[in-house]
Amino acid sequence: VGALLSRSGTFLGGEAPDVADAFLVGPLVVCLNLLESGIATLRGSPRRLADLCPRAASYLESWAARPSYWASFRTTHVHNAALLRPTVERMLEVAPDVCTPDDTRRCLTMLRKVDPSFTGALRALGESCEAQPEAKGEGEQPGESKGKGISMGQISKLKGKSERRKKAKGRT
Repeated sequence: VGALLSRSGTFLGGEAPDVADAFLVGPLVVCLNLLESGIATLRGSPRRLADLCPRAASYLESWAARPSYWASFRTTHVHNAALLRPTVERMLEVAPDVCTPDDTRRCLTMLRKVDPSFTGALRALGESCEAQPEAKGEGEQPGESKGKGISMGQISKLKGKSERRKKAKGRT
């Protein structure tokens, strides 16, 4: 990826994305989130995409500033905990030997802490990621915790409030 992105221009297509960029951005966003949450690891490599491949990280930031990124991911941030949830649920279903529910819970809690959309939603509910951690488990890294996370009911409640506010303001 780094070699592809080292070409001149902000995107593979130059200063504007082309079809190749459209196919690359989705998997690259997933890779960033899998890597930086700790769900996926590369032995002997950094956990941050910016350290592993600086050009890939800046490439994603360029994408995140575009209206088409918002239209696709409903956020302008590259850290996206909601994006990984279905992937992680599927991993637990088909590959329970690869990771445990506790591992994925810990990793998703870490990702939620750096996801501005998720932390904003928690603030709107009067909660925070830091308010929910459980006792540290064996082998956890400093700063990691096994948080209980936010329930789907709480997310639905927040979405409902948001929709009612939009309707009240006449912006449906």
